[in-house]
Amino acid sequence: MSPKFAFQRLEVYGVAKAVAQLTIDNRGLWTDVPGELGERLSRATLGMLAEIASGAAQSMRAEQRRHYQAARGNANEAMSCVEVAQLHGAVPEELKQTLAVQLARVDQMLNGMIKRRTG
Repeated sequence: MSPKFAFQRLEVYGVAKAVAQLTIDNRGLWTDVPGELGERLSRATLGMLAEIASGAAQSMRAEQRRHYQAARGNANEAMSCVEVAQLHGAVPEELKQTLAVQLARVDQMLNGMIKRRTG
């Protein structure tokens, strides 16, 4: 079945969705971390996906850029949450590395998309 929405065809959305799935699959790790970190991580990954989808639906480059910048901010927030969780001893190194690599890919792809929509 082919994608019905523009965002579903974006590689960055697929990588971001995989990150969200990893955080959902491992939600038990974030539960006891102080500062409602699990909820914040959940909001950041949801925001990342939603902003990518919203940006893909925009026809004006400035609006696309604004949504992709917000998605990039969410990706960075998510990585910060993962690092704080690791400081608390809640995240195995392998999972942290996997999330770091995937979130860095999302960040780099979004940065390129932002640059192409500038000017």
